[in-house]
Amino acid sequence: MGGGLLVKEIADESPAEGRRREDNGRNDPGSAPAWGGAFETLSGEDVPQGVVAVADEKTLTTAIKAGVKKRGNDYVDTKALVKGVQWMDKALADYEQGSKIGLDVSKSGYALDDSEATPINRAEGLTEGDTVAIGPRVSPKALMNARGQILSIDGDKVEVELEAGDRDRFQRATGKQAAERMTFHVGYLEKD
Repeated sequence: MGGGLLVKEIADESPAEGRRREDNGRNDPGSAPAWGGAFETLSGEDVPQGVVAVADEKTLTTAIKAGVKKRGNDYVDTKALVKGVQWMDKALADYEQGSKIGLDVSKSGYALDDSEATPINRAEGLTEGDTVAIGPRVSPKALMNARGQILSIDGDKVEVELEAGDRDRFQRATGKQAAERMTFHVGYLEKD
């Protein structure tokens, strides 16, 4: 597991799992949830903001087990906390370590408040002619792990010439012809 998570801005740095609490109909229809715009630490404490950090698997596993024990709640088990941490890892994938992240709550749901965050510059280090692989965030998934050469970079858009074997694999998987040149968001690419 390991990966991106939030830590509180105080000394104990308990990882925040980034799950929202369900209001279970206790709020008036159309009102904001009663718990407000806060993350919840693994031990169940509400925190308004966290700092993006990385933890190794052993540290994270220890923190999850300690959180379950401290909560003493039959309805929140290790599996539930792992699911929350996995969601948070995915949500934080685009931010530099040390970025401050909050939670915006509205009538229609919630979103990460990244106004104080620094996005990762995925185009940094990429140049025309580099070989890249298409990462797991791409859709359709048949393009995942396809490789190609960068033809041009325009901001966060990268034009890639896909290898012939990967275009053939895409056609077999989808029944559709893949273009020789495709444009991808830089976040979908991994330098090969």
